[in-house]
Amino acid sequence: MKNTIRLLAGLLLFCGALQAAEDAESYYNKAKEFDKNSDYQQAVVWHEKAAELDHVESQYILGISYYRGEGVEKDWVKSAYWYKRAAEQGHADAQDALGSMYEKGEGVAKNSDQAHFWYRKAAEQSQVNP
Repeated sequence: MKNTIRLLAGLLLFCGALQAAEDAESYYNKAKEFDKNSDYQQAVVWHEKAAELDHVESQYILGISYYRGEGVEKDWVKSAYWYKRAAEQGHADAQDALGSMYEKGEGVAKNSDQAHFWYRKAAEQSQVNP
């Protein structure tokens, strides 16, 4: 009986995670449509929905959006937040961007150790800071 309950609980968790991943991908696809039409404000809305569900590419794109002020007001603190979320999931471009922010002190306290850490992570994936 306990094994059956554990199995059912595990199955429910798996199904929930699967649904969240499908939702995230759906939100990401909606965001890309708005991006294509240069409606960056709506794109950000959908990227945020996907990013909150750990969609790594949406997290990275939000980092770019907040860094440049595309579709949102420029906010380097939020940019660093989203880059870090993506970087922690292994997104090489986000790791490189986060390293640059630490190097320059943009949105985060200037920290050469953190800059080198993230540059190294990116370089391990052949994404070298130009």
